[in-house]
Amino acid sequence: MYIGNSKKVQSAFTLIEVLVAMVIFSLVMTVSVTSYRFSVSELTKAEKSYQTNKLTTIKLINNQIHSLIPFIFRTELAEQVPFFQGNETGFSFITENPIQVDSPLAVAQLKIVDDKLLYCETQYGTFLLEDIDHINHECSSPITYLSGEGISISYFGWKDSFELSNFYSEYLNVAVKPVPTWSAKFSAAKRKLMPLYINISIEEQSDILLKIPQLSSLALGASNAFEG
Repeated sequence: MYIGNSKKVQSAFTLIEVLVAMVIFSLVMTVSVTSYRFSVSELTKAEKSYQTNKLTTIKLINNQIHSLIPFIFRTELAEQVPFFQGNETGFSFITENPIQVDSPLAVAQLKIVDDKLLYCETQYGTFLLEDIDHINHECSSPITYLSGEGISISYFGWKDSFELSNFYSEYLNVAVKPVPTWSAKFSAAKRKLMPLYINISIEEQSDILLKIPQLSSLALGASNAFEG
């Protein structure tokens, strides 16, 4: 008979080791889940903050456009005309509630730059309004009004003030009366009136239709008087 030390081979974890492993695993999972929830919460807050700021900016600029002034100015030829200048890349108008410059009046401009529609103001009186198309506006801190691919702008309005007068005239006897139409350009100085609406289109997004304040009958009459 052989007499000697016998050694058992350990083939499984002890209960203590299993419990310790479970505790460590639980701690790791708790920390991971907490970190994940915190990250998601912070991202959600950031996204909500971004969306809130975006909506606030859009509302702010919309208010500027809706409350623009049908501003009458005198040209170098002593003609009194309203100011609004628009084309396919942007438009300009006068605001009496500037948000960027410290001035009672400002020339506000929205312009398409690199798939963004930017808002900027210039102090009124720094250039002649009739030279608006030839002025290179430098804006140190433009506000992004909208962003997206395929931004386009169009204007709905009358051909001129005489066409508007003819539409309402009781003495004009024609089979088809004139009606306002859409166009890619609108010069209030040339047409002697303001556009009725501005439409801003962006690919894969809903159009934005903005109603424009109109000249009063008194202002329109004074403007027409200078034409004759």
